[in-house]
Amino acid sequence: MVVFTCEKDLTIWYFTVPGTPAHPGVMKRTLVSDSDGTSFKEDARSYGSDEAQPAFKAWMAPILDLDRQAKDYIANHKD
Repeated sequence: MVVFTCEKDLTIWYFTVPGTPAHPGVMKRTLVSDSDGTSFKEDARSYGSDEAQPAFKAWMAPILDLDRQAKDYIANHKD
């Protein structure tokens, strides 16, 4: 996985790498604050075959789980 961070936009980009089952794919995660609180918004795309989609979803799962954990933590630790 290759990761790029854009501090200006509070965005993290994740790219799959050639030779991995989830390739080619990309995920953009942006930190947002709205009426629901602060959390990450994900936009993910897989450009692989239909057969590669389960691998792409498995690649995304731990990242999405971290976002869920962070959202839960923030919700439970408000001032």
